[in-house]
Amino acid sequence: MTKMLFTFFMILLLGTEGGERGVLTDSRDGKTYKTLKVGDYNLMLENLNYAADGSSCFRDSDEFCKIYGRAYDYETAIGDEEEDWDGVEGVCPEGWRIPSAEEWIYLIQNSGGRLQHKKGSKASAIVAKNIFNLKLAGNRSHANDQYFLIGKKGYYMTSSVEEGRWVVIDFSRKGKGFEMTMNSDALKERGISCRCIQNSDQY
Repeated sequence: MTKMLFTFFMILLLGTEGGERGVLTDSRDGKTYKTLKVGDYNLMLENLNYAADGSSCFRDSDEFCKIYGRAYDYETAIGDEEEDWDGVEGVCPEGWRIPSAEEWIYLIQNSGGRLQHKKGSKASAIVAKNIFNLKLAGNRSHANDQYFLIGKKGYYMTSSVEEGRWVVIDFSRKGKGFEMTMNSDALKERGISCRCIQNSDQY
């Protein structure tokens, strides 16, 4: 199976704006991130900006890092860590983890979405509001340190892999709204953005 077999119908994101908000402080470097409770999960509302070895920012700009976070390839973000019931912590702060593809789907569903299955298609949704404050941070090339599509697209990692390819969320503007597409064909060497969700035993 080379593509995720889900299709999202057009949705309006309703109700999530009133969800429980909080702040995460990363004990490793003292950086803080806004968070939002979505159903069973607390989600970071800002891109991770932890300077792990192998991560980078466009032009090594501190200002870019502050706004868009850092780019991480699969090895830097996840490495050889195996996914289990407690998820993949990877590059996330202690007590937090990288969402799986299924958890990303859950986050969208519990933001007012309706999900239906359609064999042979990618997961795709047109959303009215950028409720998760996703950023159009582009991506770092798998072949070199060049950045592409800044301001046009954002790419968000999952902890999931299908047939050796990384499952990622593509995010872009679409008319007056936004489009989110789940693809399972990303190269693991590509540098992309990271959001983390909190482990359930931490709240």
